Amino acid sequence: MKRYDIYNPYQNQEVTKFYVSIIEKAIVMSGKKSKYIEKIKRNKQMDCGIVVISLWDVFKARICGYKECILWIQGACPEESFMRHTSKVRMFLLNIIEYWALKCSSKILLVSEEMKKHLEKKYHCRLSNVFIMPCFNELLKEENFKGKDKYVINDFLYVGGLSPWQRFEDIVRTYKIIEENVSNVRLIVYSRQKQEALDIIQKYGIKRYKVGYVEADQLSEEIKDVKFGFVIREDTIVNRVATPTKLSNYLSNGIIPIYSECLRDFHKYMGNQEYLICLQHLCNRQEIMEKIVHSVLLEKIDYNNVLKEYKKIFSEYYSEDFYVAKLTGWLGE
Repeated sequence: MKRYDIYNPYQNQEVTKFYVSIIEKAIVMSGKKSKYIEKIKRNKQMDCGIVVISLWDVFKARICGYKECILWIQGACPEESFMRHTSKVRMFLLNIIEYWALKCSSKILLVSEEMKKHLEKKYHCRLSNVFIMPCFNELLKEENFKGKDKYVINDFLYVGGLSPWQRFEDIVRTYKIIEENVSNVRLIVYSRQKQEALDIIQKYGIKRYKVGYVEADQLSEEIKDVKFGFVIREDTIVNRVATPTKLSNYLSNGIIPIYSECLRDFHKYMGNQEYLICLQHLCNRQEIMEKIVHSVLLEKIDYNNVLKEYKKIFSEYYSEDFYVAKLTGWLGE
């Protein structure tokens, strides 16, 4: 292939734009040309491939004559659909689309090793044309580690939507246990679904909180002084294969994540880190008391130690340069 067209119909999503930009850089580094297209049309050039980020777009690309198709799969699409709509018919159809999209793709990008295992087990196949790169969309911001109250004031943050698998109500329940036992804490939420978030917060009688929403390019400035960030999930296949972008958002701003062990790839890499808090169970009072209330909230944290640990993470797991270099070689195979 001498050129790859890139079809990203979700240009307004910062996560998607960042991820696709890494693919684009690797294409150029591998000696090929790249071009963003607004619509998948009939392709008459024999030496032109395409990058797509939707299962259905694989079929459009093949029908339009693209001989090589690179597919990025962001998560367990059929299973996510079932959690949203509880429709077995819809899930069945999406499983068929997913299976054939995998069969018709020349190369596949996945967000986790767990996703690869899931697809291979689900469809009884071996995927050999796969590249693994977690979802992330920010680089490390050293200046956001150094606020004088950064690791003194115990603010707890949640950023994101309120989809069923994001377990926002369980996050509020977890925070409620902390608030009942510690006086100087506050819950901060940034979500498009402000009223729904507020209703849940008030349902549990949370005393100190802030609910708001800002665009992605303003988020770092808003959250730079926060100490902790929640990513609490239920142990389902949707979450086991996921690499939530908000984890990189938190870490890049020096925010200590409180995350669920079921986020398997992230936990596999981060399990031995000091400044990350892993919870094995949902809303387990004893675990929350032991791992948060009676430990990290009593600890005096030196930002230099947090920065050192997170720098290593961003030199490997969340390194744009690392993935561009690896992808360049993979695309040349």
